[in-house]
Amino acid sequence: MSTSGHLKFQGTNRATFVGETSNIMFDTTTTSLGIGVTGTDHPSSNLYITGNAYISNSISVGGVLTMGTVNVVARHDLEAVTAMGNTTPLTVEFQNADTSLVTTGNVEVGGELAVSGNATVSSNLIVTGNATVSSNLTVSGNVEMVKELTVSGNANVSSILTVNGHIHQEDGRWKFDFENRRPARLTPTTEFRYVVVEGTTDLPSSSQPNTKYVIPDTGTTVYQYTPSTDTTTTLVSSTSSADTVGSIALTAGTEIFTTGAKPFVLSTPAYNHTVIPFTCKGYYFGFTNNRYLPTTIFMYAPYEDVTVNLYLDKSITETPTETFTLTKQTVVTRTINPSDPSYSYTIEAVNGVIMASRKGQDASASNPDGDHEILYPASNLGYNMTSSGGSYYNHDVFNTGGSDEGRLRFSSGVVQNGPTFYSPAGIPHFSSCSGDGDGGDTTSIIPHEIVGEVYYIPHIIPGFMIGYLTNRQTVTVEYYHSGQWYTKATLTGPRYAVSAYNCIPYRAHTVGSRLDGGRSDLSGNALTSTLWKFTSDHPFVLRVENDDQATQGLDGSNVNGWDEYMAVGWLNSSRTTPIYKPPCFTTPVMYKTNLVNAINVNDGTQDSWLEKNIFTEENNGFNRVYGGGFSTYGSGSRIIVPAPGFYRCTATVYLYRTDGVSARTSTEIRFSKWNGTVTGPIGEGYIREYEDHDDTSISITSIVDLTIVDWNSGSTDCLPHIGLLFRRSGSITQPVYTSSASSVILELIR
Repeated sequence: MSTSGHLKFQGTNRATFVGETSNIMFDTTTTSLGIGVTGTDHPSSNLYITGNAYISNSISVGGVLTMGTVNVVARHDLEAVTAMGNTTPLTVEFQNADTSLVTTGNVEVGGELAVSGNATVSSNLIVTGNATVSSNLTVSGNVEMVKELTVSGNANVSSILTVNGHIHQEDGRWKFDFENRRPARLTPTTEFRYVVVEGTTDLPSSSQPNTKYVIPDTGTTVYQYTPSTDTTTTLVSSTSSADTVGSIALTAGTEIFTTGAKPFVLSTPAYNHTVIPFTCKGYYFGFTNNRYLPTTIFMYAPYEDVTVNLYLDKSITETPTETFTLTKQTVVTRTINPSDPSYSYTIEAVNGVIMASRKGQDASASNPDGDHEILYPASNLGYNMTSSGGSYYNHDVFNTGGSDEGRLRFSSGVVQNGPTFYSPAGIPHFSSCSGDGDGGDTTSIIPHEIVGEVYYIPHIIPGFMIGYLTNRQTVTVEYYHSGQWYTKATLTGPRYAVSAYNCIPYRAHTVGSRLDGGRSDLSGNALTSTLWKFTSDHPFVLRVENDDQATQGLDGSNVNGWDEYMAVGWLNSSRTTPIYKPPCFTTPVMYKTNLVNAINVNDGTQDSWLEKNIFTEENNGFNRVYGGGFSTYGSGSRIIVPAPGFYRCTATVYLYRTDGVSARTSTEIRFSKWNGTVTGPIGEGYIREYEDHDDTSISITSIVDLTIVDWNSGSTDCLPHIGLLFRRSGSITQPVYTSSASSVILELIR
């Protein structure tokens, strides 16, 4: 038999090739081929295979193909399958326990989308139909709704809810709602980022100081981001020690920042407006001007293009003076130069937050000149402390102020209590304070939302003012010298009558004006320290003055200070306790006290008002529910009221004598406020001690204005208070005594 020939069997019905464990069998009677057959029986089918079969080409089946378990090795990818057909009426299930479906393009859902687990969206989510969520929905980007949002159950918001449009409507009219347009509140993780609106070389050539910085923590790197080129560079490499200070030249239009909420402070001597913290972003900004023309406004939109309305001596109910689009991350300026320097100005960001600052005229000045300040975002509660010589110029979004409207007026829904400004009606408002005889120093209201409890000041200061916002609050003041901190003072605020709506100021050393012809009453190393730290366990207001320009000769005379400002701080990063803002009073606020018995009020100098210890908290005649916050001062010479305001005061005083001397005594009474300052009408009564005339009664009623608190005191004895004074109007000095039936009634007028 040839190896390449033909093996031919004739007359044979069956041929079997016997192997060790199985056989190959041919059966010509049944036309069968068996592979892997065991035994001698012929195959039961035409092709019978026991074991694997490998087919490298196509297989065609003309009849029925019956199979048991079939193992198919894929030879085509998903693209080849969907090329044959990409639709199916059946349900497709993906069961990967981690990520079952990944797509780099859009996903279109023609019907409802039901999510039984969490849905995380890192960019925009646009839904034109229904979206049913049975569990949590977490969105880190924007959510845009082109139709109505209907919530049939509860809506729980664990963080900030921002609404750029209207949310209330009454009688078909949109209702002004400021709640969702107030400044963002500080948190322990608030970012530290600034925008530079004027660089070092943009300042007048005669005075171009570098910007000073302080970096409290080690391991902090300061970066500079340039939006125009989308590049980031390092300004200050990772600090190797705490409380690193220095100075740098800055470029307009750049953002300066740290990562991981690492704190740092920037301050430009004499030009406070040049760098704006991102914490000062908001929707409404404004000021009332009275000098230094022209004024330049700087505006910056950090996150998106924003429509901005500008109002010169106008309410936001009127047509804006100008409307424009503030391009994202671009510094835009406007120059205001009306014929009258007394004007009001309001900036309204319509559909996003912006930041703003301003400077007064300085283009032709050889030294810093004009009012330079950061414009803090408007709120319905804020603070503006000033020195004793300053004047307030006010307006709000509905009252224009300016020379025509009266620069001191607010709308009826805004209240000023000393350095505290608030609106129970929720009206954003502005107050500019200037004129202490100390150069350009205008300050504006800093909102309650961004008041801090930690402040670093990287320059020389002549003094400081602290505004307490909590009862028994302690503020620690430290200055840095020769590599270590020294405690200048530990200051404790009053134990009563202090709240967010009743800021009690404390003026330590001089801020504004000049003290005995000098710049400061600080002494020793504190006088020249270029780094200060103020800390407390609760937020407080801080006002300081940048005195570097005086020591550097930037003001020409070495005595004038510029850039008094309300400092911007931060919250303690380890804070775990909540910060409370007590609500405004809504219940009646009334207090009645009876006078102490048998106090001689006739022993003073003739025609001189005399203050006596006549009040005691135990002699309260009203339900203390309505008299909360009232207390006596010192040994009982005055009554401390719970908040500044207008008080209706009524005194009914009964006096008597027991000496038996027939002589006529005459006694006068009058209310006092502040530090014994007389106010209101005078009441008089006399006793002859003749024919049983041994007593008398005197009554007076007055409205006492306690809206402006005297905070120019060196102590905290400047709480708003009311006293009752006595005066001997004749020469007779026989004792005249108070009766415990006497009373004083105080009522806070709403």
